[in-house]
Amino acid sequence: MKQEARLVSARKWLATQKGRKPVAIANSYRKWYGVDWLCAIRELTSLGILFPEAWVSQLKQSLENALPAKARRKENQGIANQPPHEGNGDFAFIAGYTDGGAPYGVTWLAEEARSKAYGQ
Repeated sequence: MKQEARLVSARKWLATQKGRKPVAIANSYRKWYGVDWLCAIRELTSLGILFPEAWVSQLKQSLENALPAKARRKENQGIANQPPHEGNGDFAFIAGYTDGGAPYGVTWLAEEARSKAYGQ
């Protein structure tokens, strides 16, 4: 739905939000119309909903911090999807990597101990 149509629809939708706090209205708006936080705040402000300035600035800061964190998670996911023990002779299976890049998982020593314990 384009912004113009959304704003027309939102005027009617806002009537169903009586008695709710602006932050709750913004959360419902973004879910109902499928928009992000900043779009919801901008459009609701144009419709007369006032948001606490401290909350808006905290939200913007949080969203800015989320982008690098998402990129790091994506990068770490790519590392975790590498074949096990690629380039590392210490591990029988690398389950993943810490934020600092250190591998963790099952070492060859643990694998040997398990083999001996089960007579394999």
